[in-house]
Amino acid sequence: MGILDTVYFLPIPFTQVKFEVNGCQVAIALCVLPLMWLVRGLYRLISWKINRDTLKALVKVKREESKEARDRLKERIKDTPGYKKQDEITKLGTAELIQKLHKRELKALDALHAFQGKALKLNEDLNFWCETLEEAEEWAKECDDSKELKGLLHGLPISLKDHLAVKGYDQTIGLTQSIFKPSLMDQSIVQVLRSQGAVPFVKTNVPQLMFSLETSNPVFGTSLNPHDKKRGPGGSSGGEGAIIGGGGSVLGIGSDIGGSIRCPATFCGCCGFKPTAGRLSNDDNLEMFKGEKTIPATFGPLAKDVNGLAVCMEALLTDQLFQLAPTTPPLVFNKQIYEDKRPMKIGYFASFDPPLFEAIPAVQRAVREAKQILEHQGHTLVEFKPPFVQELFRDVYTPCIIGESCTEHYKSLKGEIIDPTTRMLAFTHVAPMWLKTCLKHFLSLIGMKDEAATIESSSKMKRCQDWWDVTALCEKLTGRFIDHWKRAGLDAVIAPAYGSVAMPTGNPEDYVGQILAYFALWNVLNFPAGVLPVTKVTKSDQENLKHWKASTFASRRIKKHMEGSEGLPVAVQCITLPWQDERCLRLMADLERGVKNKK
Repeated sequence: MGILDTVYFLPIPFTQVKFEVNGCQVAIALCVLPLMWLVRGLYRLISWKINRDTLKALVKVKREESKEARDRLKERIKDTPGYKKQDEITKLGTAELIQKLHKRELKALDALHAFQGKALKLNEDLNFWCETLEEAEEWAKECDDSKELKGLLHGLPISLKDHLAVKGYDQTIGLTQSIFKPSLMDQSIVQVLRSQGAVPFVKTNVPQLMFSLETSNPVFGTSLNPHDKKRGPGGSSGGEGAIIGGGGSVLGIGSDIGGSIRCPATFCGCCGFKPTAGRLSNDDNLEMFKGEKTIPATFGPLAKDVNGLAVCMEALLTDQLFQLAPTTPPLVFNKQIYEDKRPMKIGYFASFDPPLFEAIPAVQRAVREAKQILEHQGHTLVEFKPPFVQELFRDVYTPCIIGESCTEHYKSLKGEIIDPTTRMLAFTHVAPMWLKTCLKHFLSLIGMKDEAATIESSSKMKRCQDWWDVTALCEKLTGRFIDHWKRAGLDAVIAPAYGSVAMPTGNPEDYVGQILAYFALWNVLNFPAGVLPVTKVTKSDQENLKHWKASTFASRRIKKHMEGSEGLPVAVQCITLPWQDERCLRLMADLERGVKNKK
């Protein structure tokens, strides 16, 4: 007989049972309950302190291990021919370097030692180095000893973003809980690069969880910009931007879901390419990014020049990749399109219209100069106004990335040392709804409507239907955007890479907002997009900046950050329709050639 049955057969109604509580019992309860809460709080505090101290000890060991590996490497290569000729070797363009390696005019081991030496020196100031790949010298020797070329990248030293899996090495993405948990196998892209003769020699730094455009985390610290050590290299492939922009690597691999390849390339003065998502394998991406299909992330190259981007894509798009990742479309690199010389009709815009963030004067000048260069080459340039930008960014991108209050991302931060660059993610998750609502209304009252809309979108995705609605909206707007593009008869578009140039470290929140739309727009649409440097900030740009009217709070913040930016690289972004990656690279190559001829 159960409890309910017992109650049912009581001789008197259960509701008439009287419970007597005396004052002594109440007093004891009132004393004990607060004491229990106090003990519980102290226990949590002590546990947190012990856990934090343990994590700090782990970080210390990891950093010491990384430094010892670098010191051993430096001692091992300091007297080698390649190390002594590093300035001569590292100045070579990608095509010239590959040609010398293919003709055996330069040994792969000498090339490796040259770039290792250069990167070690740069790292002392820029702090981009995570893991030393100890097998690199063995791989280089294999290239030198082989009778035939191993592939398109035979003997070429390359760098890899930290979150790419390399067998035997950590894949931390700035999380202390991922320290000393080495990957069990190489990622498919790494396998293909190795089979093409590339020699990976270093893994480079990223923001914690790769959720910021400023590269900093509790494990390896903050990375800096090779052109100005007070500024950041961008993110999330910030370590790649720093090492390539500084000349310590000629080619690297990053990933992009909102500018994570193009931002570091823009800030550090190198080239970066975001392919059409799906063109390169993304099957073995980190678990935290699996399942988000509306705006998929993609791997892609960063390089010293456009030729490096193209040869990397050609080397990756092979049968081996399609076999390792069967869901990848078997589309090999089309050199005929990349080498095409026919004039194109190209749209351009120098800034988003208000209320979106307006690009600073130096960025707008860069687009106008790119327009003139391309027109001089015989291309037709027409003004293009991208439609639905605010809707695509505010109503699609923001909800998909942080629309469930960053719950999935925040799971990885439990028990972690949280880096300042991740504080916005943490706030988005832990802030109660009433606080977000109050903050949204306050921002609206003081004129920060875009920021208020972002906060409103941050908790939008609560039901399965919400995801369906946003995905349907994305499909609808993408179709209408493509129709607008086709009616203009465009082959490609050039636009600002970003609304500004590299910004000072310590301001992660200022990287986002509407200024991010210059990158994120093409992720939402899934258009291939690449960036390349075309000029530098001049004195005239700085004078024009003084008279530039900053209409929003974000614009005023950016304007302040741009003080002292003279001499920093300014990039332009090239975009084409989905799956026309080779055409996008062809446009980048034309523009790069025009920039060099102008100089």
